Amino acid sequence: MMCSITPFKISISEERLQRLHQKLALTPFPDEISDLDSDELWSRGAPLADIKRLIAYWQDGFDWRKIEGRLNKIESVPHRATCGRISQVNVGVGIWAIWWIFMPSLDGLDVADHRVVVQAGDLGCLVARSIASKHGPNHCKDYHTNSAVPSEPTAECHPEAYAKTQATPLSDVEKAGLGQTANFFKDGNSYYQQLSTRPQTIGYSLTDSPVGLLAWLYEKLHDWTDN
Repeated sequence: MMCSITPFKISISEERLQRLHQKLALTPFPDEISDLDSDELWSRGAPLADIKRLIAYWQDGFDWRKIEGRLNKIESVPHRATCGRISQVNVGVGIWAIWWIFMPSLDGLDVADHRVVVQAGDLGCLVARSIASKHGPNHCKDYHTNSAVPSEPTAECHPEAYAKTQATPLSDVEKAGLGQTANFFKDGNSYYQQLSTRPQTIGYSLTDSPVGLLAWLYEKLHDWTDN
């Protein structure tokens, strides 16, 4: 049975915030190879200097209560974000200021009684596409994805498209993109293998260590954006 949606306000206790700051202050750091060239700094993961800089800001420059208040002010069009990883919301900046944000678990996922827009990346794009095709346009007004990955046409199912793709040479830009994809599967998707095979094991570290979670997310924020 689906539960009805009720208003929700974020309220992190002062005790949890104090415990966070204690953990940040007591963080033991791993060793790091010191003679890496500038183009190799990220070859082993998030650099130690970057993590220390972010921890210092987290301790002394970041105001959670201010962010908590901004998040709790959001009240407008429901927006459902479904992602394969943790996502970030820049609240109050541009378009994000007008959305309610739904971050659902997949169990019992339903939008039949509401009008929403959906956005998704990674594995979530499959969920969002299903929502859009099943419920649009009556209950799903819009659908956006940053992981629109089409299947290659086959001679059996799409003979005309297959013939066209076979006869069209790849551009240099497309070849470079395929090279990036190949490099990602060779050198950048260990997180995916870990989460796909042993999520419980990594879950202890990511739940217990704020710095571990910071490094885990920061590495991808660096690698998957324009630095």
